[in-house]
Amino acid sequence: MTQKQLKLLEQLEIGAIDLDTLDKQFGVELWGNLSFIEAEIDQAIEKGDREELNTIIPLIYFIVPAKKRLGLLHKLLLYPYHNHHQSITKDIQDLANAESVPYIQKALEMGFGHLDYTCSEDGTIAKWFSWALYTIGTGEAINLLQKFSESDNEEIREEMLYRLSKIED
Repeated sequence: MTQKQLKLLEQLEIGAIDLDTLDKQFGVELWGNLSFIEAEIDQAIEKGDREELNTIIPLIYFIVPAKKRLGLLHKLLLYPYHNHHQSITKDIQDLANAESVPYIQKALEMGFGHLDYTCSEDGTIAKWFSWALYTIGTGEAINLLQKFSESDNEEIREEMLYRLSKIED
């Protein structure tokens, strides 16, 4: 990604430009351009450039229909070196796709150490995942809620038990 393109994304993030301006000045068609966006995210990951990755990640919302970005969302959910895990988990929740369950399981098994940047308690982070599993609602998703309702971490255990109680209601 060029420096000009990164600057445009930074300006978009702070509200200095709108999507139309970005679209006109970016120099690459963004809407639905999965291959370009995926390549740029992969390149930032390979470089280990957290700042660039944080700037680029919002490009995933140019991928339409939303289901097309699911693979990238899964990859980013498990990649620790960025600051978008909550919004990615919410997007996974909104898509409510059963393919996400194994990735949510891996995310829960990773622990939350890499999410310290959120300044959130374990119970709050567990809520992101419990909502996603609840929304997906398959047997596999419910089984994962049940598995983590037996966690040694009290906050995770309580959140999963709470979400399970909402299923039974």
